[in-house]
Amino acid sequence: MHFLKPVLQKLEINGNLSYSDSAHAWMTIRLKKRLFDDFPQLKEKEHVLYKMLFYRDYKEFLEAAREIDQKKEAIPIMLWFFR
Repeated sequence: MHFLKPVLQKLEINGNLSYSDSAHAWMTIRLKKRLFDDFPQLKEKEHVLYKMLFYRDYKEFLEAAREIDQKKEAIPIMLWFFR
């Protein structure tokens, strides 16, 4: 497994969640074109996996961020939910 890395600069993209009637769940996050421009690998038909981490407090999050910084594998995408 290898991490996909962006090609361009910092992106700030706003979007929304979609409700799936068939699954009876809020489950779809549609990715904007700008994200595909920065991650061209996402356009390929090959299966892409993702990993989502949720930390309950800032201390735990900052410890994980330090570990990510030390490993230098990939820069995570930050996602906020808001109304």
